[in-house]
Amino acid sequence: MGNEGSIVQDPSRPRGTGGSEPAPLPSGVLGTKPSGRVHAPELLSGELSGNTVGEPALADPIFSCRSLSVHYGAIQALRDVTLDVGRAQVLACIGPSGCGKSTFLRCLNRMNDTIVGARVTGTIL
Repeated sequence: MGNEGSIVQDPSRPRGTGGSEPAPLPSGVLGTKPSGRVHAPELLSGELSGNTVGEPALADPIFSCRSLSVHYGAIQALRDVTLDVGRAQVLACIGPSGCGKSTFLRCLNRMNDTIVGARVTGTIL
């Protein structure tokens, strides 16, 4: 129980130049919990200054998709997905089984092109 709830330095991170000083964590991250999960209270409080659904992420993204839709025959798996990802941003695709996470990722590496009956529309940059 001793470390439960306390913040500890990730042992896999390199130490700073002072020998006992840990390397700085990314902006907005206070530390890691013993489980390895990142502790960032603003994620829980809803105080992020990030984007909202439907708002473009950046003026110069390193990855974009616009109006991406996927059909498998008569079944529509994705509808009108638009997304921008900037340099050093982290993207997590989460959701229940069958919501389209894998279908979306298969669009990025063009694996849907190998599926008979799959039709992908939209733009991936």
